[in-house]
Amino acid sequence: MSENKSYSDNILTYIKDILSNESPELNIQDIDINTDLIEFGVESIQVLSILSSIEEEFKLEINLEELEKNNFIISAKVIANFKN
Repeated sequence: MSENKSYSDNILTYIKDILSNESPELNIQDIDINTDLIEFGVESIQVLSILSSIEEEFKLEINLEELEKNNFIISAKVIANFKN
């Protein structure tokens, strides 16, 4: 497994842990590294909270310009690309 895929998987696991606690109504087993959280039904305010937690936990800096380059798709795979 490549390092970036493993990193994406770690972020995905982190996202699923948060969602399982905060939004148990979501079917988190359907989320994969390419799943756009907004499209999946996660509220935008919760996505911002998740991004903030990921920045802190994984020592990342996620900026809007880079998200814009990815059409504002917020997935574990896109987030993993912010790794320094």
